[in-house]
Amino acid sequence: MEIAEPFKNMYGGIVEAGICPVCGNTMYKWAKPTKTAKRDGAVCPRCKYIQQATEQQKRDEEIYIQKQKEKQLNYMKRNSIVNDNITLNYTLETYKNDSRESEQAKINAKFWLEALEKKPVHIVLTGGTGVGKTHLAVAIANEYLKRSDYTKKVIVINYRELLEQLKIGFNDPKVYKELQGYLMQEVKKADFVVIDDLGAELGAIENRATPTQYNLDTLQSIVEARLNKATLFTSNFNSKELRLAYGERIFSRIVNNSSYKGQLLAFRFVKTQDRRVKLDF
Repeated sequence: MEIAEPFKNMYGGIVEAGICPVCGNTMYKWAKPTKTAKRDGAVCPRCKYIQQATEQQKRDEEIYIQKQKEKQLNYMKRNSIVNDNITLNYTLETYKNDSRESEQAKINAKFWLEALEKKPVHIVLTGGTGVGKTHLAVAIANEYLKRSDYTKKVIVINYRELLEQLKIGFNDPKVYKELQGYLMQEVKKADFVVIDDLGAELGAIENRATPTQYNLDTLQSIVEARLNKATLFTSNFNSKELRLAYGERIFSRIVNNSSYKGQLLAFRFVKTQDRRVKLDF
């Protein structure tokens, strides 16, 4: 019995895995481990006999997954632009849901992850400084990576830091072109990108600066590149302030494809206080 053509290229394709002890037909298995392959070994497409994976095969698959994990975590670390690499270690387990609002944000995060597994949605997370936006956003990125069995490319970009790094090459057009080309290439090709702290480059909300044309052009390039790709935006600005600061064209691309099962994939922290401020000094 022939294997259906669409399955032949899934998960790296299939390979022959001996003769079925029941009917004598050729058996097959996935060339690369999958969630199913962790439990099952070779399969006979004729009589549906399943040969359980040997302990050695299971160990090989575990080693493969571990190598994939190291590869993708190194990719994220190498290509992300953050103020502190510790940020990239944030998880849902380390996220502090110590209030009703932060608990609801975590519940929303799990719903967003379900949406991300179905289609490349956009998510918008807003609220004041120090309320946990970055922590939750990076936690979602790490969970997304984990659920993909570390087959996806994920990066985290602090937008203000991105602008600062691009400015390094201002005095050397060649350096600037190479730097911008490399950074933007990774932003465009990653499976999931967190654009963090959008608006922080403009200063305080109550006295914010007007975005420069350079700022607008850079952000325009990012949102155009991520138009139909999984992206999470965090910002101190609410939706009205984002639209006012960056214009309707950029805003419409930020919120593009930001619904799932009839629900808007957005959340704003309203009551949560700045966790970085200590009141006992």
